[in-house]
Amino acid sequence: MTRTFTNGPRTVTTGDTQDIAQILRNGWHEVPAKGNGRAPDGPVPTETVGKQVPDDGPQPGEDRDPTPRAADETPEPGEDRDDEAETAERLRAERAKFDAEAKTRASRGPEPEGAHCTRHAHSGPPCKSCLGYCDPCNKKILEERADANEKRRTPKLRVIRGAQLKTHAVPRREPILRRGDTVMLKAKQLWQVVAYRGTGKSWFLMTIALIISAGRAALGFTAPTPRSVLYVDGEMALEDILDRFNLLSEALGIPLTDNLVIIAADDQDEDSYLPRLDTPEGQAAVEEFAGPAEVIILDGRSCLFDSEGEKDPTKWQPAQDWLLSLRRRGKTVAWAHHANRLGGTRGIGKPEDVINLEIKLSLPDGYKREDGCRFVAEWTKTRGVHGPELTRFVAQLVDGKWHAQTEEQAVKDETEKKVLAHVREMTSFGEPAKSGNAVCEEVGGKRSDVLKALRALKTRGLVIEKDGCLVPGPGRTLRLPETA
Repeated sequence: MTRTFTNGPRTVTTGDTQDIAQILRNGWHEVPAKGNGRAPDGPVPTETVGKQVPDDGPQPGEDRDPTPRAADETPEPGEDRDDEAETAERLRAERAKFDAEAKTRASRGPEPEGAHCTRHAHSGPPCKSCLGYCDPCNKKILEERADANEKRRTPKLRVIRGAQLKTHAVPRREPILRRGDTVMLKAKQLWQVVAYRGTGKSWFLMTIALIISAGRAALGFTAPTPRSVLYVDGEMALEDILDRFNLLSEALGIPLTDNLVIIAADDQDEDSYLPRLDTPEGQAAVEEFAGPAEVIILDGRSCLFDSEGEKDPTKWQPAQDWLLSLRRRGKTVAWAHHANRLGGTRGIGKPEDVINLEIKLSLPDGYKREDGCRFVAEWTKTRGVHGPELTRFVAQLVDGKWHAQTEEQAVKDETEKKVLAHVREMTSFGEPAKSGNAVCEEVGGKRSDVLKALRALKTRGLVIEKDGCLVPGPGRTLRLPETA
């Protein structure tokens, strides 16, 4: 059944309930049907709605297709339609609401001089809720949208011509971290730390955060200048985070300063939850702290970004766009990511395209869980960094202190420990080893490494020859790895 509505100069006819609701929202009145004694006097100009009912746009909070349905359009199969009683009740409520708004507007009196909004009688920026009601606001809002769209479509790009390459001035990026004389990390760089779960990447990143925030040295790294650091954790319990930072600070002698700011997902409540950082909400939430930070450390990628980004490049793109925007703003960003069961980076390779540095932490041969945090560190991507400081190194955390050494020295020390333990064991059994060959067969590993270890132990007097047998001696103890 079609119904007719008028706003004075115009009249429309439609039978669609959604169009009727929209028309009533815009302040139109229903024209009584002929024969009910309330028909308007005189002829009323009418225009039958064919293709589209005049629509002033969706209202605030309204979620529907902005294009009204034609009056003669057949509903899709299965489309929900209100019955007549529900429709009539809803239309009466909407009519009462807009009548009340009309009375409120009328009670305000004439508009003040200079006001441009005919609905709310105010001046200044256009009122977004007036879209569809007020022509001046409509015009201003649409102009602003057009300007914004035009700016997005046609970005103004900077270019450098070939003749300018030698003279183009670019601020030199300041060093953030060094290993020896080699600058490993600079400002405006991206760094990914990859390790299988339980290897020690959180311990590693917390140490890096302390070094940079206080301008100190540890684990073979040195920060020449204290810098502001934002550490965002999405994985660990708050108690564990605090215990680890306090232990490292005390054991390494690195003070905790206000340069270090920590945001932990576990520290938030229902009103201050931490959204994913690849969303506008998450980026806005951390901007207050990310803005002044020179270095941002994220632990870890799978919790703070969309986990689907490990499989789908399009899902990772929002995170990458944000990380690159931070780099353009002069910030250095480091984050942790999980390795797969084969030791490589888990997921797709797209995130590795833009990073400057990647270091992989893996468990050394012969690792036992009682060793605690002990790993081999290997640089797998070093854009623009070269030199002997990029050799693999082994690090172990003992009571909050790091002991680091090159992998070659670590293998040598480990072999010496095995040889000395074997000599002591065989002597305690009353069957001491009689030669280096016998020790090589029992200890295993490379023969040359075992013989070198045995000679080193003899030199220090830890192993001596007695009656043609190898037995423990009273010499100096094994050298401990360097404390870093």
